Amino acid sequence: MLLQGGRTVQRPINVVPARAEQGQHREVPTPAPTVPVGRRTYAPITWEHPTLGRVVAEGVGGIARTSVLIVLLAALGVGTAMGIAILVTSLISGLGVDASAGY
Repeated sequence: MLLQGGRTVQRPINVVPARAEQGQHREVPTPAPTVPVGRRTYAPITWEHPTLGRVVAEGVGGIARTSVLIVLLAALGVGTAMGIAILVTSLISGLGVDASAGY
């Protein structure tokens, strides 16, 4: 019935015990009683209440760090691009091609 999309009916499986086990009943041992564990006590959760000055200082500090990181990454990108340009220019002129003649 998988291809037709209908629901399949599941039938319960009947387990028939072997002939030797039909007349026997096993005693299931009862588990030993457990001793309840006492409640654990934890220290109360405390935190510092932020002030407006601290929040502004942390925000400005984060913005400053991010700005410096962006400037450094931009400088690194420009330096890498210049290095690649010098490498390509030296390779082309090393092959004897005058790139300025096409302008």
